[in-house]
Amino acid sequence: MLKALFENPQLVLRRDIIIPLTTYLHDVEVYLLRVRGGVLSRYGKQLQGLSPETAAGLLVLGVATLLYILITLLRWRRVSRLMEPAWRLVAKRDAQLVKSRRLLVDEQTPASADIMETSGGKAASSTKMKSAMKAVPKSSAAQRAKSTSRSRSSSSRKNSNNDQEILGAAENPLQVSPNDAEIINPSGKKSSPTTATAGGSSSSSSFQPKTADGKTRRSVESIRKLLVRKQATVEQIVRAYCKQLLLECGPDKLNSFTEEMVAAAVEEAQEWDAKIAEHGKEILLDIENYPLLGVPVSVKDCIAVKDCHTTYGGLARCCAEPASADNVLVQCIRAAGGIPIARGNCPQLLMLAESNNDVWGCSQNPWDPTRCSGGSSGGDAALVAANAVVIGYGTDIGGSVRIPAAFTGLVGFKPTSQRLNASHRTSGPSVREYGSQLYIPGVPGVMGNCCDDVEAGMYALLYDFKTRKSLYDLDRCIPKQGWRPVDVDAEADTLRIGYVLNDRFLEPCKTSKRAMERTLAALKKAGHELVPFFPGQQAEMPEPDADDPLSIWRAYKLYCGLFADGNMYGFKHNGLQGQPLFRDYATMSLAASIPEAFGLRKIILTVLRYVLCEKRKAHAFSGVTRSPRSVREFWNVYTNGQRDFQDKWLKNYEDLKLDCLIYPCVPIPAFPHGVGKTLVLVQSYTWIFNLLKWPCGTIPAAYVREDEQEYAPALFPNDSLSKAVRHSMKRSRGLPVGVQVACPEYEDEKCLHIMTYLEKLLAKERK
Repeated sequence: MLKALFENPQLVLRRDIIIPLTTYLHDVEVYLLRVRGGVLSRYGKQLQGLSPETAAGLLVLGVATLLYILITLLRWRRVSRLMEPAWRLVAKRDAQLVKSRRLLVDEQTPASADIMETSGGKAASSTKMKSAMKAVPKSSAAQRAKSTSRSRSSSSRKNSNNDQEILGAAENPLQVSPNDAEIINPSGKKSSPTTATAGGSSSSSSFQPKTADGKTRRSVESIRKLLVRKQATVEQIVRAYCKQLLLECGPDKLNSFTEEMVAAAVEEAQEWDAKIAEHGKEILLDIENYPLLGVPVSVKDCIAVKDCHTTYGGLARCCAEPASADNVLVQCIRAAGGIPIARGNCPQLLMLAESNNDVWGCSQNPWDPTRCSGGSSGGDAALVAANAVVIGYGTDIGGSVRIPAAFTGLVGFKPTSQRLNASHRTSGPSVREYGSQLYIPGVPGVMGNCCDDVEAGMYALLYDFKTRKSLYDLDRCIPKQGWRPVDVDAEADTLRIGYVLNDRFLEPCKTSKRAMERTLAALKKAGHELVPFFPGQQAEMPEPDADDPLSIWRAYKLYCGLFADGNMYGFKHNGLQGQPLFRDYATMSLAASIPEAFGLRKIILTVLRYVLCEKRKAHAFSGVTRSPRSVREFWNVYTNGQRDFQDKWLKNYEDLKLDCLIYPCVPIPAFPHGVGKTLVLVQSYTWIFNLLKWPCGTIPAAYVREDEQEYAPALFPNDSLSKAVRHSMKRSRGLPVGVQVACPEYEDEKCLHIMTYLEKLLAKERK
């Protein structure tokens, strides 16, 4: 036990460790006292001959040891008390999971056999449809009474098949029956792992990317078609997705969510069914006001949802009381017809590339459970990739939406940084309590299986609704700028597209290079003009110049410099308030704690750079400080640093007369669990657009081949970062890799339009 404790000090946070460890140390203390008595009785005469200095030294050593043990026990006791709300919340969540499983698995979906036949998904007669629609608002007792007229086994089989028809899956996670293999997917074709698609829309305009399990996915559009054709009710759709959520994404599987809202979601779905029964097509066909009608969504564990806890990745002080009201973003989602069913897991305080924390644990990747789903919105990405929700809402301050989307083969979009307000909470700490994010604000983003779904998710937040309150009416801290029509047609116009192949900080892996080559080749074949963003750029470049005004090396130092609190004070004190900092922050914490007195910091960085040959790590460490910056220093970093960098990038963009910029996303596929603390620097490709505040999105563009599971960079091939990438590339065959599309500030609609167009081009090439 002690060996495990020294290898992983965070074990002191676990309930099953604290009590036995305390008892063990008490037994050790009693044993030492007995040994002391025995030693005195046997060697008393020899001890009497010790010199006063030796005796005093032994006395001091003994007292110091006892004080250390006492302080350690008191600290553990304090941490145990501090974490008690978190453990109670975890126990409450586990108990609620049992109730929700009984609600969904044991009870039959009302009238599902009447609404859809399992042999091909044919609609029932209009009489049955009307009776089923009328039955929705009734009590569950009346629904169960109606369903008992059929054989229980037959009804259960048909209901199970109906759930899978709604989900679009080719296998039944609830009941495995001979009919499961014969269930057709939404596109009307049987799917296979090599031709799997996502989105499920029958529209030829929708791109359908490859998915982790080789199964078809429902899109926002196809869910609406189910409702319009009366092939399913909102309640049936929600129940089907909730079953998938509990059975595939729970703590014993992918561990993707912190809390589920099954009972509330079913109740909300029944309310929508009642409205549909009353108003009919007036609601079903009103895409403008209800773009997410009947769509199950997830919301990241840092955005307040009523009656749920906003824990920011397991902050114990946020686990005591649930939110009293929805965040304004969630209010817009609900008003648009979206139904939140789960809270996506995230890392402690949201600043890591892996969604792992001491309270909720580590989220796994549906493509490979031994690998992470990214961070910090990794839980929501895993929920979408596992077909437990259709859309996931996260936040992005350094790639927290785009990294998980790339790791799980999804589309992810980060809007202009000021266009949505990520710090508007109704409970829990504000983001600004634990970090200086005034000039690099976190912004809510959307993840989905295709660009059409992501656009629907953004539209629900930003459209200027006429019949109800829009987001600006609820939060006047954001610009009054609704979702606008696009003034460019990527299919008809010839676009001038800039590109970057290598940021010269971290060389992309072979698959990432191939993804960029395929993307650029598809655009060139379509007749668009390609322009290198950096003149004279080649795929392989010499060692970079950190003084280059457009250099990512300079940008990295600026990004770190704008977190001005010093020694991660905001994290450790304002955010955690006594709770231990998560172990994956160890490298960051070490960099921030290096003292500056007597030139010690410069000496350590020099040794790191020239003796240990860790130039990238030394450069990253040089951007953070132990002491907080003064207002003058901080303002100097902003005006002479960030503003100047933004101006030069935008000037270069405008001088080249570009319509968008194509950029690698994460330059490697999803990495194994536990490597995130070493690979935190892979975010250099994503946080550049947070520093610029540009809208940016990622789409899947390639998958790792057998011959691409190695990494041999030309630049810094033997430092710790390259070694970690080389290790993570092993056994990565089949994992997705994405590319990014970026545009200047407030060109969000244009960016998503080009992403959708590029999605179709890559789909045609794949065929």
